[in-house]
Amino acid sequence: MKRARAVVVATLIAAAALATAAKADVTRGTWNIATERGTVQLELRWRSPDGRENNDHSSSIDAQTLGISNALASPGQHTTFGLHREAGDYAFDGWLGNGEGAGSYTFTPNGAFFATLRSRGYDVQTIDYQMAFANLDITSRYVDEIESLGYKSDVNQLVAMKALGVTAQYVHDLEAAGVNDITQSQVVPMRALRVDRAYVDEIAQAGFPHLSASQYVTLKAMRIDGAYIRYLRSHGFKNLTVNQVVTMKAERI
Repeated sequence: MKRARAVVVATLIAAAALATAAKADVTRGTWNIATERGTVQLELRWRSPDGRENNDHSSSIDAQTLGISNALASPGQHTTFGLHREAGDYAFDGWLGNGEGAGSYTFTPNGAFFATLRSRGYDVQTIDYQMAFANLDITSRYVDEIESLGYKSDVNQLVAMKALGVTAQYVHDLEAAGVNDITQSQVVPMRALRVDRAYVDEIAQAGFPHLSASQYVTLKAMRIDGAYIRYLRSHGFKNLTVNQVVTMKAERI
């Protein structure tokens, strides 16, 4: 009897601990919505668990998909709506009207999703990163896509790549243009600087085909385009190397 009672007590304690942990995982913050040039922008604000940092994230949303189009168009009304992401779920409460809105929200991370990522080598521990995964809609499929390129990213790199819009299609387009040495460390600056197939083709047509990924990064960082290369040649600078073009641009020639 005592043993049975002990088991019951232990079970209750464990259940209470799980409930407390689940409750602690829920993050609360504030939100506001504004309509700008026909685009609905959702901004989320929250504080770090230690209270030392304020964080925010802004992104465009589909009001119709969220079911808030009518509320946004109204003179003003109380509303609740949700946003589901593989990384977790948002529950919003507040007011919408005249194309604007504000209120509070809770975010509940998907523990199973992050446990799976952990088993794959991506340990997303803090709530700030978990919310970043949800806000950017980083999914298992996206992780698969990045790994299909031969990249084994860490958490920071995954966030950076998704935020910048690095995809397998982006890399394949560059490879089709002849850039075959795009490493994991180079793909982020290439995307950040908007080195795309059109830029690669432009530089090739100006006389510099088949450059390395790092050379394209250097040229774009210096704001060197095809027009500038042709300008140099029109002023008598023939048989230039990439390094010479970069040096001349730095010296404002």
